[in-house]
Amino acid sequence: MSSFSLSNQIHLFHSNAAGKENLWTAGFGKTETSSRSDYLMHVETKYVSLKDCTKAFQTVDWIEIKDSMICVQNDDVSKQACFGDSGGPLYDSDSNTLVGVVSTGNDSCYGLPVIYTRLASHVSTSVGNAMLSLALLQILLCFQFI
Repeated sequence: MSSFSLSNQIHLFHSNAAGKENLWTAGFGKTETSSRSDYLMHVETKYVSLKDCTKAFQTVDWIEIKDSMICVQNDDVSKQACFGDSGGPLYDSDSNTLVGVVSTGNDSCYGLPVIYTRLASHVSTSVGNAMLSLALLQILLCFQFI
């Protein structure tokens, strides 16, 4: 069994990290074949710059991309967070760091990046701590740390 330490595990992505790999998300949400997974699923994804994310969502009037967000997208857009994954983690396996929590995306779950709450923007609040706890639990279960 591997160990996981929470101390110093909150990390702020910078806009120059576009294309960064080794980001993982996990959840029980919608899959290609069902509305909900019976098993905790995980998939590797890549960081999308806020500039590119803003451009991708320019025709979606209910989403305004902010600095408190992280956008990611998988090369295979059918394999990314979807309905039912909200609250799940965005984990950087290079630095063993929890960086975000699944927030929202587009209605079809395909084609546009998925938006995560940037934990570094909220970690000092009780809401941030609650998001952190839920996301950390999913990481620990998914990567079998517990």
